[in-house]
Amino acid sequence: MQGDMTFILAGQSNMAGWTESKFRELPGWLKAKPRQVNFYQYGQLSDFSRQRNGSIGPEVAFAKFIAAWYPNRRINIVKLAVGGTSIYDWARVWNPRISFRMAGSRIQNSLYALLKRQVEISRVLQNGNKVTGFIWMQGERDARYPQAANAYAGNLRNLIFDMRREYQSPNASFILGRINPPIAQFPAVNTIRNTQVQTTRQIANTRWVNTDDLTKAADNVHYNTRGQIYLGRRMAEEFRRVYR
Repeated sequence: MQGDMTFILAGQSNMAGWTESKFRELPGWLKAKPRQVNFYQYGQLSDFSRQRNGSIGPEVAFAKFIAAWYPNRRINIVKLAVGGTSIYDWARVWNPRISFRMAGSRIQNSLYALLKRQVEISRVLQNGNKVTGFIWMQGERDARYPQAANAYAGNLRNLIFDMRREYQSPNASFILGRINPPIAQFPAVNTIRNTQVQTTRQIANTRWVNTDDLTKAADNVHYNTRGQIYLGRRMAEEFRRVYR
């Protein structure tokens, strides 16, 4: 088997998976985790079926397609996603007061530091391995607050470069899902969406994924099982297009 491919999946609730995106609802061909895929939660090897409340995010379909396209590679996936979090909560230099003032977040710990610790515990970057790709699904929280949305461009740019620098992976791909919650509840959504697209045009090895036609739960915010399947597939497809 050739060298490892390591992916970090992070974000808020549409990366975590919500109440209407369930492992038990997946078609049979998706339930069986590919043999060469290692999935890590809290730094420990896990199964897709053992996530909180049986929910799934885009990682299941993402892993399936990546494994099919790169059959001779071991695929490591480290996932950390926390619902309702702002991009401020993922900052390398985390300030909870700023996070609360700008986006109303009440997170008690630095998610950047927590992710770093989980990557260390998983040991996926031993023996000179690098991060192959960062997969990001986040922005709804910041879309509620115009001041956070206006600062999103700088925060997203910092996140991309900080992650690449932190894991000594300057060429790692960064794939993000463009958010699409209803504007009535998320008044600054178009600011975030435009920022996400513009950022991928300005920074090398970054891509955005369209989510506008993905199926959702009744709240019109969170993707259901079918939506998560297509989200994961599209993220894998965009990675494949940009990967060198």
